Amino acid sequence: VWRQAQRALARAGLPRPPSAAPWEFQRAVAAEVPALAQDLGVLTGKYVAARFGATMPPEAEAEEAEAAFVRLYETIRRLDNEARARNGNGTS
Repeated sequence: VWRQAQRALARAGLPRPPSAAPWEFQRAVAAEVPALAQDLGVLTGKYVAARFGATMPPEAEAEEAEAAFVRLYETIRRLDNEARARNGNGTS
């Protein structure tokens, strides 16, 4: 899910620099697009816990990460559609 989020953010013009730690990336995205802050924060926390934790997270944690990704992706799409509409590039 973390990789999916990174790909979606990169397509939206917010790529993660290779040298950026997950929390650094999350803070940079949140500063640039506050609407993404909460769900990316959830994803980042779940990723860091799963990647660097001593045990595998419970299934509920994975489900929360999936739900946060869906919300993040939907927010990216909504923001993109709003920007297109403002710029006269929307499609009907």
